[in-house]
Amino acid sequence: MFVEWLFLKKVVLSTALRKSIDLIPLLRAEDPQIIKQKYNQDIISKIKAKYPDPPANESEDRTKFSHIKHTKLEDHARWYEYRAQLLWGRQTQRARFRSAWFYVTAAQLYELAKHHDRASTLYHFAANSFRELEAFRASIDYYLKSSELASGAWVLRSLQRALGVALMAGDEDMETEIRKRLTEWKLPHSRTS
Repeated sequence: MFVEWLFLKKVVLSTALRKSIDLIPLLRAEDPQIIKQKYNQDIISKIKAKYPDPPANESEDRTKFSHIKHTKLEDHARWYEYRAQLLWGRQTQRARFRSAWFYVTAAQLYELAKHHDRASTLYHFAANSFRELEAFRASIDYYLKSSELASGAWVLRSLQRALGVALMAGDEDMETEIRKRLTEWKLPHSRTS
């Protein structure tokens, strides 16, 4: 009886211990740096390894290799954009960070696939997410990235948003840099009478 009881106790405790060990990863909190690593950097490095650049002696625009690569990158970008949209309206800070990094991932993939307008829009969405999370430096960086890839009035809109975030954050150095970019952008686009 005593031996059976010890054996039963050992089995129950070992099962409970295994179950509790399985729960440890679920209890670990994801901070913004872990989320960035997991939902952006790891994904981009895996995709770049899977779809390397074409050989140097071939034209990137004319090869079948490039067409297939760009199509696959677009498929991945659409998938991560969809995942970002699913997390967009969630209330938790973790879900919002995930959404922002999924937008950045999708934008980087669209940029690699040479769809700069779509990439600019998604960088803008990511910057908006970071602004709401009060991650002002990331927000400014991605608004500026959006303005670099954009064309037309979208450049002005992104630069103005970056300026607003810099003012909110009290970052005077970025404020002067953004004002300089705004002035440079407005000069060629101003009307002359």
